[in-house]
This record gives sequence, structure tokens and C-alpha cells, in this order.
Amino acid sequence: MHNATHEVIPKRCSLYKQPRSERWYARIKMDDGTWYRVATKEIELEAAKSRALELYYEATIKGKNKLHQIDVADADTKRAALELMLASSASVVALAKKMAKPETKTITRTISIPKTKVIKQPIQQTSKPAANDTVQTAIKPITPQKPLPHQQSS
Repeated sequence: MHNATHEVIPKRCSLYKQPRSERWYARIKMDDGTWYRVATKEIELEAAKSRALELYYEATIKGKNKLHQIDVADADTKRAALELMLASSASVVALAKKMAKPETKTITRTISIPKTKVIKQPIQQTSKPAANDTVQTAIKPITPQKPLPHQQSS
């Protein structure tokens, strides 16, 4: 289905396939209203979405710094773009992650855990019986029980 397009960032970045190509291409709208088209070089849609986000932010940074939208860049340009991307706000990064994987949801629940209190009681000291206080205990001999009817030997 070559006519299908997928919006990565609504009205700013979308993916499409060209006729006779199995790879996805990104179309990025710049701040000045011009469109920038670039190949993601990806065949799978999810990988193309991630790559399109990277290309979008790279193109936006280059546009704000009035750099050319070219694929071949020197080390200084790449380093400057990386520094600007790393300096971007946490909300932009969170939005990019949300758009890259919309099926992932995080649920946080607060539960209460009851605390148990350990009470230490003082040890009661036993008093030694006096010599004349002899305790008499009755000791019965143990008598064996008869075996059950099914356990008796014949």
C-alpha cells in the first residue's frame, strides 16, 4: 500500500512510501513553512517512526541555527546538533517517546502498608521454690495401644 501516510508529529512530520520502494521516507515541515524530504532507510514502520523523529529534531535544530539540510556533515556540525538535542527540554523528549511508542502506558498506584508495632515485655523472673515447697507430679506409665483391626497380623 504505497499511498499510505503516517503522521509522526501532527502537521509537522509524516512518513510515506514512494512508488516502487519498500523503504519509508519522512516529510518534515520547517519553521519557515518549507517542506524537507529525506529517506529514513527503514523498511519497518516502527523503526521508520523512530528514525523520522531523529530526523525531525535534527532538521529543526539545523533550521534554527541556519545550517544547511544536508546528509553529509562535518564533525563540528554533528557535535553542535548533538549538544543542542541533549539540551532540549524534558517535555520534548517525553513527547517524542510517547509518539514513538503510544501503546506503552505507565500506571502508578499508591497503596498503604500497615505497620506492625513490636512491644517488648520485661522478662518475668521465676523464683526458686523453697526447700520445703516440693512439687508433687504424678507420673503415669505409658501403655501401648492395641493395633487397629486392619493392622493386626493374622
